Amino acid sequence: MPLGTPEKLMNSNFPIAVSFVYGSDDWTRIVDRDYAKECIVANKHVDSQFFVVPDSDHNMHMDNP
Repeated sequence: MPLGTPEKLMNSNFPIAVSFVYGSDDWTRIVDRDYAKECIVANKHVDSQFFVVPDSDHNMHMDNP
């Protein structure tokens, strides 16, 4: 079950802010169908964020530190 479901991170009552960091060419964005962005929208905390690291794949810490 992906994290982006109403039972998990997409639950508007999730008790903490969430952040997602993806590489601009990250293969998981294709697999998860942008659930991360949907989780950010559903999360009621204003500090929840979605980051994209340019010129990087799934291992953004090595591709573009």
